[in-house]
Amino acid sequence: MIMLVRRLAIDVSSLLLMTTTVVVGSILAILTGFPALL
Repeated sequence: MIMLVRRLAIDVSSLLLMTTTVVVGSILAILTGFPALL
């Protein structure tokens, strides 16, 4: 049971990390891309 909870916590934290990385990456891409478009 404890192992399952730890496994779930690791999965959730990795998913959060991935989502945060994607969001930050897209925001940076938008911020750096807009001056080039203009």
